[in-house]
Amino acid sequence: PTIQKLYVDGQKEIDKEKRIAMYAQLQDIYIKAAPVVFMYESPYTVALRKPVQGFVQIPLGNNIFKGVHIEK
Repeated sequence: PTIQKLYVDGQKEIDKEKRIAMYAQLQDIYIKAAPVVFMYESPYTVALRKPVQGFVQIPLGNNIFKGVHIEK
């Protein structure tokens, strides 16, 4: 009940500092009640040569080539 109330009240609060305090309290309660371990597994395997730098693959398997370059 406390988690739900803080969550709903935090969405309605317009004072930034009060909202930050609510979410910090919410996070503190949640972490103590239910520890979370984030798992990551890419659905697509990508093999790159060592000179290829800056390649990013997000968890959904999308490739981001914006910063990709080859170091010589």
